[in-house]
Amino acid sequence: MNKKKVLLILFSFLISSLFLMGQYRDKTGDEDEYTNLKLICAGMGFQNGYLDGYDLGFNDSKQGYESIYQDNELYKKGTRGYKTEWVFKIIYKRAYRQGFSRGYRDGYNHKENLVVNYFSNLDEIVTKGAKASYGSETKPTKRIHLKITVPAGTRILAKLQDYISTASNERGDNFKAVVTEDVFVGNKVAIPAGTIIEGVIGKVKRPGRIKGRAELSFRFDRLKFKDGEVVPISATLTGLGGEGRMKNGEGTFEGPGSKSHDTKVIAGTATAGTVIGAIAAGGRGGLIGATIGGLVGLAGVLSTRGKDIELPAGTIVELSLDRAITIERYGVN
Repeated sequence: MNKKKVLLILFSFLISSLFLMGQYRDKTGDEDEYTNLKLICAGMGFQNGYLDGYDLGFNDSKQGYESIYQDNELYKKGTRGYKTEWVFKIIYKRAYRQGFSRGYRDGYNHKENLVVNYFSNLDEIVTKGAKASYGSETKPTKRIHLKITVPAGTRILAKLQDYISTASNERGDNFKAVVTEDVFVGNKVAIPAGTIIEGVIGKVKRPGRIKGRAELSFRFDRLKFKDGEVVPISATLTGLGGEGRMKNGEGTFEGPGSKSHDTKVIAGTATAGTVIGAIAAGGRGGLIGATIGGLVGLAGVLSTRGKDIELPAGTIVELSLDRAITIERYGVN
């Protein structure tokens, strides 16, 4: 992205931030005292919303699925990452949703991530600004006591909380899984067991009648920690405990084949036909009976689908993070 385009984006965002700030001019009295805090809320809201929207858009694009991002839980709440010392929650929510909308479009179209490339240290800058605006006598109600970056490629083991089948589920259905083992970064627990993973079903393909296995894929959207913190993720399915196999490392699970079963059905029917034919008309009748029996068996196979993928609740799932995530754990002062 060239410098002119970046400056244009910054200018547009500044205008929208000033518009939001102007709505509170009569309520605050002394506008100068709150200018820094309003800019902080607008800036951080846009940044966090952009990052969350970008991850959702990137995941949707990877699955070939375009969701209505306005229905996303994070978009509707608009408060993820908000800190009480920033005061102006409504400004934050509006800026968050603007950023989410822009981030979703950029992520879906695989454009460069503006926040990562140009505003990576914004959080540190605005947090210092918030402390300066409050003065030394006022203490924030929250503080970060742990900040961990979980690298891309980290494997997470979980178990499904829902029954999933290619026979009954459709693309876009929601599902949940729960992390079964602590995920460590160094000697610190980054993702504790019991953390909830939320996502939607991506590809659903039923088995064919003649050939073709059932196929299933997942889109992993977010981690929900026990303290209520939500962290968006982008991850790929790498293992599944059901009957079948992973397909070429592309995050798709392929169900079991039915070739041996089909062969047994045809052979069994042909054998029965041979016996009946032999009883009815001797050796020559046995040959005719076998042919007719084989055709009956083949007709049965052609009218019956192969095996669907069935994953009961409790099925083990393994996923790998596509990109690094940062987890912040909070404590009360």
